[in-house]
Order: sequence, then C-alpha cells, then structure tokens
Amino acid sequence: MGGERKEMKKIWIVLVALAIIAGIASANNASMQTKAFEECISLQETSALPEEEWRRTFGGAGADNLPCTCGDICVNETGWWRAGGSFYASNTLIQDAIYNASEGDTICVKDGTYNENVDVNKRLTIRSENGSASTIVNATAPTDHVFDVTTDYVNICGFTVIGSLQGYGIHLNNTNHCNISDNGASNNSVGIVLNYSNNNAITDNNASDNLMGIVLNYSSHNPIYNNYFNNIINAYDDGNNIWNIQKTSGMNIIGGP
Repeated sequence: MGGERKEMKKIWIVLVALAIIAGIASANNASMQTKAFEECISLQETSALPEEEWRRTFGGAGADNLPCTCGDICVNETGWWRAGGSFYASNTLIQDAIYNASEGDTICVKDGTYNENVDVNKRLTIRSENGSASTIVNATAPTDHVFDVTTDYVNICGFTVIGSLQGYGIHLNNTNHCNISDNGASNNSVGIVLNYSNNNAITDNNASDNLMGIVLNYSSHNPIYNNYFNNIINAYDDGNNIWNIQKTSGMNIIGGP
C-alpha cells in the first residue's frame, strides 16, 4: 500500500505541474486504429447461437457441453463456462473465470457491461469477442484499478475500461512481456500505467477523457505505438521507452513505425 500511495502521489504531482501548460489534445478517431497483434484480438468466425436461443438450447445454468468458440473459457453477463463444460452463474464474472483458468488459457468475454475490478495473477490472454465498442468493464470500486496485472506474459485486448476515478484503467505492476492492445480507457484517473515493468507492448489503445493518458514509472524498453489520446495530460515517462512521436494537425498520436 505504501508503494501504491507513493506512485499515486508522484502522478498527482506531475499532473499539477504539467496541467498549467498542457492543453486538451484534439479529438480522436478510434476507427483508424490498426490491429498489431492478430493472435490476441483477431475476431474468429463463429456459429454461436443468439443468447435467447442459446438458453433454450442448452438449458441455462448447469447445462453441459457448452460451446466456446473464441477461447478456452467464455464469459457472458450472467456467468462463465469452459469450452465443452458446464455453465456457472457469477456476480464477478471475469474474475471468477480467471480463478478457474489454467496458465496459458484464453478467456473470451462476450458483449456486455461487466461491473468489477479484475486482478490478473496468471499468464492468460483476456480478450473480448467483438471489440472494445461492445465490451465494457466498469470499476465497482472507483479507488481500485479496473485491470490490475501482477504477472508476466498477460495479453489484454478489446475492452473499454472505465470508472477508476482514483486508480488506473489498466495497471501493469512489476510485469514483463505483456501485450495491452486495442483497448479504450476513459473516465479514469489514468488510462494505462506501467510501474516497474519492462518489455511490454502498449499498442492501438485509445486513452481519452482521463486526467492522464499513459504513464510509465520506473519502466523501460516498452514499445508504445499507435495509441490515440485526448486527456488533460497525455503521457508521462521517466524511463527509457520506445515512443515514436509524430505531431499531426487535428490529432495527437504516438505512432509506430
């Protein structure tokens, strides 16, 4: 907790100092985002049944042999299930899927709004089925992070993360070799934060309407490409990271090669 408070204090000091000279960046155009990591975020063609027909066909909670065509574990707004397994109702949907996942699994989240704070402490891919526009994770505890990642080799892609008013949308804490891509982070204190984290890829995200967009503390060798910004302070970095910054009229983009 002491370290967390020091990180927040440092960010707020930077925010106050920089806000005097910072302006609101130009409006973003999320439709222009490219897809850099296809293995994580490419959408698979599925023959999944509509939700109402799915319930009639498979009988709802407790049914066996449920399909999950976009991952090892699927999550919807009422529960989760492993491919070919049974349905389990839950109030903390993504978190319960993580608890029941094995290292290396892919968790596929169906369209909807998920009200929870998610702790990720396993090597997993956590992706939406259809992209950030239709898959929202809203912090139930506004003082906690929406996604808090504390282990290496985690992929998070295709979510809109909101509501962490005193925390971060996506937080990498002492992690390496993670991929954060194709997410929208808005209405948080900070959109995406890396603390003591190296060799992670932050690509094709849209950080808008936060106090700060992307912050790197004591973190190095992270490529930050093709992210769009519209925040009070767009970026802060005290390490040695790979930013390819290009200023263009009407848009503030940190772009890739």
